[in-house]
Amino acid sequence: LGLMGSSAGGIPAGVAMVRRPELFGAVVLNAAILSPIQLENNGALGPLHAREFGSSTTPEGASTLRQIDAYSLVERGKRYPATLLLAGAADFRVPSWQATKMHAKLKDASPEGGPFLLRVDTDGHQGAVVSDNAAENDADVTAFLLWRLGHPDFR
Repeated sequence: LGLMGSSAGGIPAGVAMVRRPELFGAVVLNAAILSPIQLENNGALGPLHAREFGSSTTPEGASTLRQIDAYSLVERGKRYPATLLLAGAADFRVPSWQATKMHAKLKDASPEGGPFLLRVDTDGHQGAVVSDNAAENDADVTAFLLWRLGHPDFR
């Protein structure tokens, strides 16, 4: 089973991946929010994120954010599925550190899992979707999924 999540859709995809990794053969997280608990202090958009996902300054908000923070839910020694993380270096909505930190944490926590691949483009939020890199990005995602999900032409 393959799993994809982009932007705020990365929250449920990331949480599903870390809570039930055995269900997935491949995961693609594209400009995904993987640590919403850290977004509140993300510049001008921080208050918008807090309004939508909850604020860590209140007990209820902090509790909610801990439950949906895939980065914080990664467990050492657990086998996580092959994961392709995509980020835009100029993304002001979901900073590229969300993907880069998750990539590093997965590699460290799950040496028997993966592989864990990271692609950072120079564009902004899901920039490869609307930039000159769109076809290349789509080809990488498709090839990754076909490879990890066992298509005979991609072994």
